[in-house]
Amino acid sequence: MSRLWKYSVVVILCCILIGLITYLSLATGDRGKRGVFIWLPGTQPGQADSAASTDACKPCHAQQVREWSGSMMAHAPRDPMFNALLVLTTKYTEPLGLDVGEYCLRCHSASGWLSGRSHPGTVKELYGSDLDGVNCDFCHRSLDPLHPDTSAIVGGEVPGYGNGMYVVQKYGQPIRGGRGGLDHSLPTVYDEFYKTSEFCGVCHDVSNPYLSPNPRTTPPHLQVPVERTYSEWKLSWFATRGEAGTCQSCHMAKFPGFGSSLPGSRYRLDVASHDFTGGNTYSPRAVIDSWEGTNRDAVFDGITRSISVLQRAARLEVAAGLEHDSVVALVRLTNLTGHKLPTGFPEGRRIWMSVVGKNKIGMTIFESGKYDSVTGRLVVDSQIKVYQIKPGLSVALASVLGLPPGPSFNAALNDTIYFDNRIPPRGFRYEAFRSHRAEPVEYHYENGQYWDVTRFIMSSGVESVYVSLWYQVASKEFIEFLREENIDNPYDWNDWGQKVYDAWQLYGEPVMMAQQQVAVKNTPPSLPTFSDPTTPIEIRLAQNFPNPFNSRSTIEFWLSESAEASLVLYDITGKELVRLADTYYPAGLHTAYLDGSNLASGVYFYRLSARDQSVVKKLILVQ
Repeated sequence: MSRLWKYSVVVILCCILIGLITYLSLATGDRGKRGVFIWLPGTQPGQADSAASTDACKPCHAQQVREWSGSMMAHAPRDPMFNALLVLTTKYTEPLGLDVGEYCLRCHSASGWLSGRSHPGTVKELYGSDLDGVNCDFCHRSLDPLHPDTSAIVGGEVPGYGNGMYVVQKYGQPIRGGRGGLDHSLPTVYDEFYKTSEFCGVCHDVSNPYLSPNPRTTPPHLQVPVERTYSEWKLSWFATRGEAGTCQSCHMAKFPGFGSSLPGSRYRLDVASHDFTGGNTYSPRAVIDSWEGTNRDAVFDGITRSISVLQRAARLEVAAGLEHDSVVALVRLTNLTGHKLPTGFPEGRRIWMSVVGKNKIGMTIFESGKYDSVTGRLVVDSQIKVYQIKPGLSVALASVLGLPPGPSFNAALNDTIYFDNRIPPRGFRYEAFRSHRAEPVEYHYENGQYWDVTRFIMSSGVESVYVSLWYQVASKEFIEFLREENIDNPYDWNDWGQKVYDAWQLYGEPVMMAQQQVAVKNTPPSLPTFSDPTTPIEIRLAQNFPNPFNSRSTIEFWLSESAEASLVLYDITGKELVRLADTYYPAGLHTAYLDGSNLASGVYFYRLSARDQSVVKKLILVQ
């Protein structure tokens, strides 16, 4: 009976797979040189004008372009790790008649995909602005795919944010963004979409539509999961904080400065950086070695920012003491990000704790989570703690494909999550995460828990404990998989399997996120009572403009957090004259106006106050 059941499952899955391929073929035609192009709603290839080069933006936005050019957004299709996986995906899925590679390129090279150059599922046919990844032209002509306006080009009805189902306007102008109509020589349109995390969610909630029923009409978060960064954020506490909790608040932090280098551009309090910083320090270096003309200085600046982001992502607390005849170290790791720790593309990505116990003469007598820098491998021990996700193949699907079941690096084929102990973000609720197929697997977190506590048991001779937290974007095992599986791969047009391995040998070392050292106490260890982390409010106050002025002047101020704030005008003696603003404000930029028609000429001061912060500036009135 057991054999009959297994045989039936295999037959059913084969029928489903054949039916899906047939359905897609009839629905879309043979779009590629090899296999079936999967049709998803949104703007389709050939419907929009070709993307303008990012070079066109440099004369006016040199700083923003330089920041972008140091990010992986600029190099998404150049990433050797992505390319090695892409050509391997082609190798695995070509026999099934599926053009999976073009689906990956929807986001990694949106311009190339929209221009119809994503076939046969590699970057080989891309050129010019195609290779600029997520470039200026693509972003600044994008619209909310769930609420497109009349300038949108959209086929079908987009069922939800994710899977690269983006919508763009046909022409490159007007330019869209989080500001509009100010200090621009080109037509601009303010679009609220650019200030929301949904803008990022279009490409950062990813499922495998080839393994999902009705991918055209099913929201991506209900399909077979690949990446759930947007869902993780959407279901977190950060999503309740308005502008202060969006993806952009971290990955496009705002700074005072000039939005452009055009003459007459005004100094602003909220210029959004375009660094798009993540945690990847390996791929940027590999890009430099693999592609000529890469802006090395900008890339290395981006790597420095990535390390800084990683070091702000978690809080590490350690306590060590005696319990019976052993030393016990308690380690609490708190996730300070708006998504799982770690998040993003799952295969090979991990965080782990390195724990060292030393005796009174400084000799190491306990070690867990040791990373061997010579071999590039993490030494597995009985107490090791690694935070990661392990996707893989179910028994039934593995039988159909002729591959072994269980955890796997076969990203395009995986249909099951075998393990996921990544720390959820603040605001975690199990059922909510399960509804988006993002719940922990084979690990437990209570509702509301966004930290994890681990016990390490050592011998009584340990007198001091050292704990380090490490992040690695790709394990050596994953990189070896990419190299070995690409040997004799006819689709590996640039020897990407070997290139990614060679680059990893040079640059694949992990990054230290945090480190703590504690002495062992003679009492059982006890961590301090858990408290929610707080972020001190940052306030900015602009110089009024015009200044000097003779009747009316404008004052802008910016808050990093929602708060009660007051803006008060004083005379030179310190006497309060008028309250220009005094109420509760959301995070972001705000404007107040000063009518000086009833004031005498002279020098005045104005002060912005919020919580325990204040800043004062001087203005001059000339009647």
